[in-house]
Amino acid sequence: MIDRNTLGKRIALVSIAVCILLSVAKITVGLLAHSTSVVADGVESAGDVLASSFVFLGLLVAAMIALPALAALAAPAGHPPGEHTARETAVRIAREFRTTFLRWDAIPYTLLIVMPMCSGAMIGLLPALAADFGVGASQVAWLNGLAGALITAAGSLAAARIPVRVHAPTAYLCAGLANAATLSLFALGPQRPQVYIVGTVLYLFTIGACYTLFTGVVLEFMGDSGKSGSTRYSIINSLGNLPVAYMAWVDGRGYAHWGARGMPGIDAALSAIVASVLLLYFVLRPRKRIKQQPA
Repeated sequence: MIDRNTLGKRIALVSIAVCILLSVAKITVGLLAHSTSVVADGVESAGDVLASSFVFLGLLVAAMIALPALAALAAPAGHPPGEHTARETAVRIAREFRTTFLRWDAIPYTLLIVMPMCSGAMIGLLPALAADFGVGASQVAWLNGLAGALITAAGSLAAARIPVRVHAPTAYLCAGLANAATLSLFALGPQRPQVYIVGTVLYLFTIGACYTLFTGVVLEFMGDSGKSGSTRYSIINSLGNLPVAYMAWVDGRGYAHWGARGMPGIDAALSAIVASVLLLYFVLRPRKRIKQQPA
């Protein structure tokens, strides 16, 4: 069995890898912004920049796909599977699904996964606010690109230092409130480059922490891995994509109705309200020990 400290470190490493993968899209935006600015100097030079950018991105993506696979070589040898018939395995998997999903405690955990806090929807929308805050394309390319990836990874690593005795949902919701507070800087602060830079750094750092703590919530929701751990983990984790999708739409409506302050403002307000209600529930309810699946 893996002790909780080791599990926390592995969660942090996985979250950092996810943050770096997500940064590829932001790097693409930055590089394309650079290449677009070159158009004024000539279409041919802009094409050269685009070509070199795509070559670099292709190599970067290939490396990020191939290199993590080498970690499998360091994985400890697992125990050989027991002798079970297909029927026995199917019955056990069905029991594990019922234990995870068909219980009253699954409702608040499901709400944690699908509610708007910690969605990270603003990651791809922050560059759209740059012009309103007087930030140039080169600053956006770095802040929302490579530098942003490192900041997000630092937030993920910092969250791994939270003591394991802290309840996973509680830590996750506190990080969600902190993340919402960073968006309030855009909604309430003056529209200056300094506000955009500070707000973006704090937002990316806290969302990195949210990614790590989200994984902890998923694992606590799932319980013991059993025979269907990877399937149940994938189902729960996929539900986390719902708030990314609908909050991107909600944030867009906020910008359409209230401008540059409305987009982060509506995200911050919804996240803070829902996170506060759920935090109150998890703080006041008695904490239960997770049941282990029978062997």
